[in-house]
Amino acid sequence: PRPPPFALSPGSPALFPPSILLPTRTLTHSQVIAIYVLSGLYFILFVFPLVQVIRIRLRNPYLGWNTQKIFLMMTSISSIIRSSFFGSIPWLNGSADWFEPTVENNAAFTLLLNIPRVIYISTYLLLVLFWAEIIHKVTNQPLYETRRLRPMFVTSNGIMYIIQIVFWVFLLGFGKLAETLHIAIVENLFYCVISVAVAALFLIFGGRLYFMLRSFPIESTGRESKLHEVGLVTIICSISFISRSVFLAVRSFDLEADYSAWFVLSYFISVEVIPSAMVLLILHKLPPVKEKSVNSPLFNSSDQDYSYGTAYSGESQSGDDAWVIDRSPRVNNDEGKPVSLW
Repeated sequence: PRPPPFALSPGSPALFPPSILLPTRTLTHSQVIAIYVLSGLYFILFVFPLVQVIRIRLRNPYLGWNTQKIFLMMTSISSIIRSSFFGSIPWLNGSADWFEPTVENNAAFTLLLNIPRVIYISTYLLLVLFWAEIIHKVTNQPLYETRRLRPMFVTSNGIMYIIQIVFWVFLLGFGKLAETLHIAIVENLFYCVISVAVAALFLIFGGRLYFMLRSFPIESTGRESKLHEVGLVTIICSISFISRSVFLAVRSFDLEADYSAWFVLSYFISVEVIPSAMVLLILHKLPPVKEKSVNSPLFNSSDQDYSYGTAYSGESQSGDDAWVIDRSPRVNNDEGKPVSLW
């Protein structure tokens, strides 16, 4: 039978001493390089957003958990789990191929593989939610419609997590039944559909926001930079999720495809590492310094909601532009009323 990407190779030389990095197994050079490169890259993706959260805390000690901080923390959490997963493959189940519809993976291996995926999807749905809220506020949608967005976000994420738990119950508790029902294939197809839906949401709301920005006067503060930010993030995220869906669809129906360690490396770098790094770099700006006030508690529920990252407008004391989620140029709508876009 064809060996999986990280199958055991007892006769092959080890790149590192087994007593140090590979306590129970000897992997090929390509397998060792792939898992530790991915582990290192994801660790960098863990450190960068965590440092950003700390910088925001030091810069704005009175700023609550807004969308930007939640986005960064979720990125950091999913990345450290990925890093731990790849770094611990020799200790877990190095002979399991996580792209194969199989029920041979042990519990820790399966959970460490799948948990970051659902967190990653929730992270970028959070960004879509923020864009949707901005569009609703700028276009003067009824308040009750805007307030429905967050419950819809929570509900959709809750359904996704519940379905994932059902998959885990089948895969880890009813192995033979899961194999008979092809649960692993169903799981791949489920996330294929989810990825297409997320890509569509980025195209819809990112596109609307982009053309909305273009409709504002050229002299609007920060208009051009925000155009580039929205356009780039929309393209990057859409391509990332579409690529993921294509891979999952092909993998579900082409069970004989040969996926080497280098293919696994390329897959995770192309659908998660590079997109996440680019989005973090594009949206790296910090919120402006905000002094504590009597009417601005830590978790504010006013129109400029710092607790969940609705747009904030105004000039930073340092002169720096803030990140896309916490800062907006002030532009005028048809009635001449200032509107916070970012």
